[in-house]
Formats: sequence, structure tokens, C-alpha cells
Amino acid sequence: RIFLRRLIHWLFLSVITFGLISVCQQKTNQNAETQNSSTDQCRIVQHGLGEICIPQNLQNLVALNPAALGNMISLGITPIGSVTEYNDEFPSYLKNKVEEIQAIGKVPQPSLERIAFLKPDLMIGWKRNYEPIYTQLSNIAPTVLYDWHENNKNQDNWKEYFNFVAD
Repeated sequence: RIFLRRLIHWLFLSVITFGLISVCQQKTNQNAETQNSSTDQCRIVQHGLGEICIPQNLQNLVALNPAALGNMISLGITPIGSVTEYNDEFPSYLKNKVEEIQAIGKVPQPSLERIAFLKPDLMIGWKRNYEPIYTQLSNIAPTVLYDWHENNKNQDNWKEYFNFVAD
């Protein structure tokens, strides 16, 4: 009798252990598949605050400075939102190209609520302006920040920033 009880107890524990191992293995496989599919759907980009995974098929971009806005428009991209200059206006040289773009506030204090409402896929700006609120911006959407100050030693810095936005 004691032997039979121990055998049943041991079999019960073995079945439970086997079941838990199987469930954990399935979960691990699902997590690996999710990670692989998410990295297939995004691209790792280096920026002023490290690296970030940005989606492959960007639809809704936000410019966090007038230079990013001008660069995007030059590249044939119309962002859904952009900061304005300190006078609450978009740059005058972009006058006929900004009708569809939502103003999200001034540099360097955009409205996080307005940005969240737009549901951007990516935001582009300068590290110096947005490092203090990077976490809040990144909680809304992937945010890449160019380190203008560090790269300002180069005479062709504007070209580097243009290429950064294009990339």
C-alpha cells in the first residue's frame, strides 16, 4: 500500500513537472518568434542617445525641429506634425508646403498631448533640445535624436543632419 501511494505520488509529480516544462518551452519558442518577427519589421538605428528599433514602413512622422521639417519636405515626405519656430509659425521658406501639417508647439516645448493624438510612427529631432523629455517622447513613438552639438565641429554638419533624417 505505501509503495502504491508513493508510486502514484511520484507519477503525479512527474506529470506536473513535465507539463510545466512543456508550457515553459512553448512560451520560450513564442517569445523567440515574436522577437525575430519584430526585428524583421524594424531597423536598428544609432542616434544621439543610443540605438533604437524603428518600423520599416513609416507612415506618420513628426519633426521636432524646423530643420527636420525642411529636410523631410526636401525628401518628399510630409510629416503629420511639426514644432514651429519661436514665433509660433513654420519657417517662411516652407510657406506653401505646410498646409497639411499640424503644429505641435514651439521648439523646445512641444505639446506631448498633441503629439500623442497624432499617433506618429517616428519622431526626429535634436538631442540638445529633447534629451530631458526623451523618455516621454519615446513612450509615444520611437524617437531619434541627432547630436547636433557634438557634430557641430564639422563645417558640413547640415549635410550630416540631412543624411541622418534621410536614413
